Amino acid sequence: MRKLLLLGLALLMVFGLAACTTPEEGPVEENGLNGEPEEEVVPGDNEIIVALLSDGDSLDPHKVTQAASMRLIENMYSTLMRYQEGTHGELEPDLAADYEVSEDATEYTFYLHEGVTFHNSGRELTSEDVKYSVERIIENEVRADQFSAVEEILTPDPYTVTFKLSEPVAPFLTYLAYPMNAIVDREVVEANGGSLDNADAGSGPFQLVEWVKDQHLILEKYPDYFVDGLPYLDRVVFRPIPDETARTTAIRNQEIDIIVEVTYRDVEILEGADGVLLESVPGTFWEYVGINTVPEPLNDVRVRQAIAHAIDRHEVNDMIKFGRATVLEGGVIPPGHWAYADLQIYPERDLDRAMELLEEAGYGDGFSLEIKGGADFEDQVDAAQLLRQQLQDVGIEAEVLAQESGIFFDALGAGDF
Repeated sequence: MRKLLLLGLALLMVFGLAACTTPEEGPVEENGLNGEPEEEVVPGDNEIIVALLSDGDSLDPHKVTQAASMRLIENMYSTLMRYQEGTHGELEPDLAADYEVSEDATEYTFYLHEGVTFHNSGRELTSEDVKYSVERIIENEVRADQFSAVEEILTPDPYTVTFKLSEPVAPFLTYLAYPMNAIVDREVVEANGGSLDNADAGSGPFQLVEWVKDQHLILEKYPDYFVDGLPYLDRVVFRPIPDETARTTAIRNQEIDIIVEVTYRDVEILEGADGVLLESVPGTFWEYVGINTVPEPLNDVRVRQAIAHAIDRHEVNDMIKFGRATVLEGGVIPPGHWAYADLQIYPERDLDRAMELLEEAGYGDGFSLEIKGGADFEDQVDAAQLLRQQLQDVGIEAEVLAQESGIFFDALGAGDF
């Protein structure tokens, strides 16, 4: 039986829920790296409690594939570049104070901020840490393909690092801004036997205090963070609350301050609730069906295209996302992004084209496969069941398998889907 990994379908609107007190104590309107607080921030007692749908499974930025882990990790680490706040994918330097790109785009030189220190050791971050981190990313293989063109990494002095590429790589700066391509403290990695699953090797705005799996993760402001005046918060507590009723009850009772992963059922329940502020903005988080291209018959591009034509994205949006998502019809880059291309490859479901492609590939009589989804994410399982019904219309028999997150993401990382 061939396996098809399910991670959903459509680009989402990003919902956030925040518990409100009095207007005088309301939320800060601009509180990111580039914004200024609306009111004066008094250090020492600024804490928020954030509810997550599920807990992470590791704190190692170079190994994780699970979104829940990434939401924890990105607060602890810095990267050479970062996404500019308030934009759709525009970049700016982070650990790099400045950078240069050669005329043929095969050499990138970064000049690091001086005086950046790591949380655990207080040791200064240098170009050797950058080199070590990128080499570790490559060794861990999860995102090694992003650096496949890197031929050499030079560190002529502690604050200069140069990447020599075998060919131009258009998204190279974007890869260096990806939060999981973080710069880590090599000494902490070595002290933990090569693993950062339960350790903090970062230099970011927050440092790890405690992680009790499935209960809470506590971060505190790193007092020596290299960006002056940041972060505004003194303490952040992440609490995994997988039960939908428990989450909505907690936000209404002000036991938590924020839900950042708001399900559409939560939206229906909490819209208009007293003391709760709901905000929705276009986001770059997207859900998709990932197909293993190694085994037959999924190694045939015509079969994969047939699956794409057989899926009704609009029905998934209506039935699973309550019509609140944006359907992607040709690529994963959302409308409004500078690189968005209105490709219209799959504007509507096309069963005739799907059957035609299956016939060409020699699977006109259909075949069977398995759709895996994360059991902790009800939307995924519901979407998988809907896809199972849709694929039956072209003779593809699918079995839905809901897996606990740890098993699901371990299988994904191992290519077992």
